[in-house]
Amino acid sequence: MHLFISGYLEANHQWGFGVSRYVWAVMPSLGDWVYALGFMLGGEPSVRLINVAFILLLALLIRRLAIWAFSSEQAGLWSAALFLSTPLTFTLSSSLFIESIWASYVVGGLYCLFRLGDAGDRVTHCLIGSGLLLGFACAAKAVTLAMAPVLLIAFLAQARRWISRDAIVPLLIGGGGFSLLGSVPYVRAWLISGNPVFPFYNGIFKSEYFPPENFSQPHFMRGFSWDTIYQITFDSGKYLEASAGASGFQWLLLLCGGIAALLLTHRWRGAWIALIGILMVAAVFQHQSYLQYIFPATILLAMPIGGAYATVFSSTAAMRWPSYALF
Repeated sequence: MHLFISGYLEANHQWGFGVSRYVWAVMPSLGDWVYALGFMLGGEPSVRLINVAFILLLALLIRRLAIWAFSSEQAGLWSAALFLSTPLTFTLSSSLFIESIWASYVVGGLYCLFRLGDAGDRVTHCLIGSGLLLGFACAAKAVTLAMAPVLLIAFLAQARRWISRDAIVPLLIGGGGFSLLGSVPYVRAWLISGNPVFPFYNGIFKSEYFPPENFSQPHFMRGFSWDTIYQITFDSGKYLEASAGASGFQWLLLLCGGIAALLLTHRWRGAWIALIGILMVAAVFQHQSYLQYIFPATILLAMPIGGAYATVFSSTAAMRWPSYALF
């Protein structure tokens, strides 16, 4: 599916955004356009290399974010190793889904937001960087809009630590970049179809190109409850086209203990990252309980476990293991 635009471009030298023929023709598809660049240059092998490159970029982002949260190189290595060894990561890295591209924008934007509180003279870079990256995320996948309240919380939580008269211009530039880049596919969809999120919520917008009802995916339920981690682990087929254990067993075995360890040792940055990850899962699952849609959240939730491992396995010999796992 994610190579369709690339193949169409190669055959026809244009993409017509024909909503009367393709129901997803005007959906946010920045990831598919990134793939199209590689496909036109080197075919499907180039696209697969692009996908793997973004997975490795995510591992680098995880490492840097974990080092910021725990002031420990080993926490970064453990977190990155956990991410790379997760079945969901393997599934997405060995396929042509665009979650690796989308998650890179989301996690990169969040990294800039988390760093705002202690960025010092780099507040300008963080504000502009977060605006641009999160704008790209909105242009890559509409589910970013479901995460918007959580992203706003992450932004506002540290505002008093960085807000100043000097930050107003960078804030406007970052906000303008976010609005401009993120709104492109939705404005285009509205102008072409009459529905800015076509074909979703067409019961509200009533585009003539789709039945006047809200589009829904019947195969995956909605909702977030106390046993969601258990259900994801042992009944993964309700959350992904996969068998039991597709999400990885570490969430059930280690996540709660890792968060508890952060709270007991007063690792507040790590606990804050974990809270944002949990809120992202809850927000997305209110719309669609699909594992690929919470890929950025799983990246954030790998860090509490990585931080806990770095604390427990503190001996020099044990700390070599994450390096072995990565290479």
